[in-house]
Amino acid sequence: MKIAGKSYTALRIKAVAERVASFADADGTRVRPGIARIAVDLETDYRTVRDVLSYLRRLGLVKVVRAGGGTKATEYRLTLPVDLLDRDDIEVWSPAKQALEIRRAQERHRGRRTRRAGRAASRDWV
Repeated sequence: MKIAGKSYTALRIKAVAERVASFADADGTRVRPGIARIAVDLETDYRTVRDVLSYLRRLGLVKVVRAGGGTKATEYRLTLPVDLLDRDDIEVWSPAKQALEIRRAQERHRGRRTRRAGRAASRDWV
C-alpha cells in the first residue's frame, strides 16, 4: 500500500494500529503514546509511524483530539466510521472469511516440521 509515496505492508499498518489502540482507555479515548514511543516499541522508524498514523486518520480510524508540541504527544481517539463495511479503500473480513483464512493457514502448516525441531530431534537419540 502506498502512503506518502512509500510502500507499507498491511502487517506494518496493523502493527502501528494495534500499538496505538493498546494505549487507549476502554472507551477508545486518551490515546497519547507519541510517535517516537510507537517507533521504538515496534522497532521501526519515526517516519513510518508518522505516515501510518496519517493514513489511519484519513481512513477515519483515529481522530486527533489535541495536537501535541514540544514534549507533549498528540492525543488521539479511536473511531469507527459508520461506512466502514461499505468502503472500497479498506478491506474488513467477515468472521466467516477470517475463519476460512485461519483454516487455510492451518492446512498449509499441517505436517510441516521446522528446521529447529528437526535438528533437536536428531540430537536426542545420539
